[in-house]
Amino acid sequence: MSLPPQISILVLWPIHDVVTSSSSELTWTIPVSLLLISIGWWENYINKFTRMGRLGLRLKEFKHKVNFWFSYLGLCKLPVFILWFL
Repeated sequence: MSLPPQISILVLWPIHDVVTSSSSELTWTIPVSLLLISIGWWENYINKFTRMGRLGLRLKEFKHKVNFWFSYLGLCKLPVFILWFL
C-alpha cells in the first residue's frame, strides 16, 4: 500500500523540477536517499518462512552474517567513541 507513493516520488520529483525550471542542486538527494533506505530494509522481509529457493537460503545466511558483523562493529566503535570524547 505504501509502495506506489514511494515509487512515485522517485519519478515525480525530478519531473516537477524540470517542468518548473527550478535548478535545485539537491533534487537528486530525495530519490537516492529513498532508494538507499529501501535497500536497507530488505532483511525485514526475510524470515524462516521465506521460500525463494537458493536465493532465499543465501539471503538467510547473509542476514545472520550481517547481524554478527553489526554486533562486532558495535563493540569496536565503543572504544573509538570513548577515546574520541576524552
